[in-house]
Amino acid sequence: MPIKGLSDRVSLPRLGKIRLGIRVQGATSLYPQPVDYFVCPDAVGKVFGEKPRQLRILFPTEDASGWASQFYRCYSRSRGLICKGDGERATALVDEDTGALASRDSIHVSSREMNCDPDTCPEYGRSCRRVMNLQFLLPDVPGLGVWQLDTSSYWSITNINSGIKLVKALCGHISMIPLMLRLIPRETRPGGSRKTVYVIALDIPGKITGLVRSTSAQLPVDAILPEPDTEMPDDLFPEATAPGEGGQQTGEWRP
Repeated sequence: MPIKGLSDRVSLPRLGKIRLGIRVQGATSLYPQPVDYFVCPDAVGKVFGEKPRQLRILFPTEDASGWASQFYRCYSRSRGLICKGDGERATALVDEDTGALASRDSIHVSSREMNCDPDTCPEYGRSCRRVMNLQFLLPDVPGLGVWQLDTSSYWSITNINSGIKLVKALCGHISMIPLMLRLIPRETRPGGSRKTVYVIALDIPGKITGLVRSTSAQLPVDAILPEPDTEMPDDLFPEATAPGEGGQQTGEWRP
């Protein structure tokens, strides 16, 4: 007989990370610099090339909250993720002596629930930004598990959410449907100056009619995904790409 709650569990490990930038040496430390291609581990590069701008992917389950986690996240250089909120409530690592968010000098710290309002939070736009942790299968790459890609770009997050809704509306589900994850150029005007940035978007590998016909009989697969790691996204503080986004923040992260 199977063990209830154990024998029926399907767990997918995280195989690695796809990045949106490279680490370059600054005056005192390494910092991320955005690039116009996916920065991939060797196993992925062998399939898609050294500097790919598109990846063939599958989403493993119907629950998008499991593989497209979206929260306001505040980072510290010394402590990593120190606050995570949904715009109403947050869980933060707090200095018990000062009541402020923990820093490298904090001695007594604890986790606390608090209000989360990006319109009034002094950290939003500095060390706190909206972040999406995207996890997906790469069916052409060896290994059974998910790959993670992180972004803090307003346009990337909007593009992915819109793509998810469109695919579900067309096909009735999204799990195990062949899709393309692309890096596409977008012209912006931060500070009035014209600039081209690269953002991620979902696409289909063919015509819409072919997608609907080929996926109408597919069944969702239920699986348990790993929790997204707490590493800062490579595009955490790019130049402004949307109204209300902060400018270049290099050197302004919390200690």
